[in-house]
Amino acid sequence: MFYNKKFFNFPISGVFREKVLSSPPGDRASYPQFDSYFKDYEVIGLYENVNFYGGIGMRGRTVVFTGNNNQPARFIFKKGGEYFAVIRSMMFQLEEDEIVSSPASFSIYFDRDSIYHPGLQMRYDDNTKVLSLIRLNRGIAQSPFFDDYHKVDMYSEALYWVMDSEEVSFEQIRGISQASKVGFESDRYYSEYEYYKLQGIDEVNPIVQVKRYADRYTTDIVKVGAFADFIDKPEEQAVSMLLLLESRGLVVYNSDRRQALIKKRLYDYLHAHHKETDYDVIRFDSETSGKRNAVVELATFDMLISGVPRISLSDSQGVYIYPYEEEIILKKNKDFIFSGKVRAGLFEFYAQDGLFRYDTFMISMPQIDSMSFFVRIPDTTGTLKEPRYYRVQAMVEDMNGYMIIDEKGNKSGLKSYPQYPIFTSIDQSYVYYDSRTGGNGTYDRSKFFYELEPFTIDSLDNFSTTGMNFEGYLASGGIMPPIKKPLKVMPDYSLGFETITPDEGLDLYDGKATFNDTVIMDNSGLHGAGELST
Repeated sequence: MFYNKKFFNFPISGVFREKVLSSPPGDRASYPQFDSYFKDYEVIGLYENVNFYGGIGMRGRTVVFTGNNNQPARFIFKKGGEYFAVIRSMMFQLEEDEIVSSPASFSIYFDRDSIYHPGLQMRYDDNTKVLSLIRLNRGIAQSPFFDDYHKVDMYSEALYWVMDSEEVSFEQIRGISQASKVGFESDRYYSEYEYYKLQGIDEVNPIVQVKRYADRYTTDIVKVGAFADFIDKPEEQAVSMLLLLESRGLVVYNSDRRQALIKKRLYDYLHAHHKETDYDVIRFDSETSGKRNAVVELATFDMLISGVPRISLSDSQGVYIYPYEEEIILKKNKDFIFSGKVRAGLFEFYAQDGLFRYDTFMISMPQIDSMSFFVRIPDTTGTLKEPRYYRVQAMVEDMNGYMIIDEKGNKSGLKSYPQYPIFTSIDQSYVYYDSRTGGNGTYDRSKFFYELEPFTIDSLDNFSTTGMNFEGYLASGGIMPPIKKPLKVMPDYSLGFETITPDEGLDLYDGKATFNDTVIMDNSGLHGAGELST
C-alpha cells in the first residue's frame, strides 16, 4: 500500500520492487519502485485547475504518474472551469512543484478543433504557472504542431502558456538567443522539391512505399516488422523512414507499439504529385528578435504572427503579400487579416485591413491607399532577350475592391486560366496630379483630380496596356469644365488623355476665355495646342 498525504487522501494498492544498489540513495535513484495495480485513478485539483487521470507510483524519491498502451496517463488543464488542454504520456514525473514528461502528446481545444502534437518534452511549473512544451529535433518530436482550426502545420521549437492568461505563444526555446524562427505551412501544401527531398538517394520514395504497403494489406496501420519485411530493409531503417514521414506530418508514429498511423495527408501528397488533386503553395517563415513569433488569443483563437516579410499565395499567378510591420492575423481555415503591399503580376496594391479568404481564393481590400502598375517597354531594336518594364508614373488612389487570384478549385495552378488574377474596384477612385506632373504642386488635389468609375481588370500577371481605358472625368479646379474622356497610359508613362475640343471650344476659367483644338493631360500637366480667344 502506497501513501502520499501531500497529494492523495487515500492509500493506493500495487506492486513494490526493491533492488540492492552499490551506490547510496539519492535524488536520481530509481529504486525502490512502486506501481499501482489500477490505471484509472482520478485526482481532482492536484494543482489549481490541474486534474490527473491514470496510474500512480514511485521511482526512488520521485512520484510518477503512469499509463499503459491502452490508456496513457492524462493531465487535464482547465481554464474558466472548462477543459482547455490535455497532455498524455506513459509516464509523468513529479519534481518538487514541477511535472515533467518526454515524450508527451498535447492537445488544446477550441470549439471542435484543436492544436495537437504527438510527442513533446513537457514541463509544468506550479510556482510560475508556466506550461512549456518543447519540440525536440529527433524522433517523434520532429513533427510539427498540427493546427486543425487554422489549418496549418507549425514548425515551432516551443509552446508556452501561463495558466489563466489569455495567450498561448509559439517561439524558439527561451534562452540566450534573441533570434527566433517558426515555419508555417498549409495543411494542403505540396512542393515537388520537398517530395524528392523526402526520397533522397532511395530508388523509391518512402511515401510510395507506405502507400504500397497500405494497399497490399488493406490497412492504415504500418507495423514496423511487417513494413521492414515488405521493403526488404532492416527494422532500424524502416523506423527511420516512418519518422521522416512523421516529421512532414504524413504519419503518426507510436514508438511503444512500433507502428505508424497513415494520415490522409499522405494520400493527398501523393495525389498532388501525380497532379490528381488540387493543393496550395502557402508556406512562410516568421523570424523575430526578442519577440514571440506567434500568439494565439484564446478568446477568439485568432493568431497574431510577427516577423513575416512575405507570403506567397500563388506562384503560378504571381500573387504575393508583403505585410506592413511584418504582421498578420491568422483566422480559421487559413483566412488572414493584413495591411501591406499586394503584388499581383504587374500590379501593386497598398491596402489597409485586407482579408485573404482561402476557400474562395480571393483578397478583399476595403481600403486601398493606392494602386500602381508596370507596362512593358516596346523593343524597338529587336535585340532585347528579356522584356523590360517601366512603372507608370501615376497611381490610382482612394480605392476599395477585391481580387480573385484563381479559380477556387485551382489553387495549385495546375490548370491554365489566363484571365486570372482579376481585380474589381467597387466605388469611385482617383488619380491626383498635385506632385506627379510639371505643375510643380500647383494642382490642389481637393479640386484637380481624375475620378474613375468602378472598373475590372483581368490578366494582372500578363497585362497589356493596349486598349486599356479607365472611364471617368477630369475635374480641373475651374480651369476647364469637367472633361469626360477615358484615362489611358500616355507615351510618357503617365495616366492621362488627349482629346479634341468640340467645335464651339471649351470655356476657360468660368467663361473668361475659350480654347479650341487639342487638350492633353500627362506628366507635363494640363496643356494643349490650338487657339485661345477672350
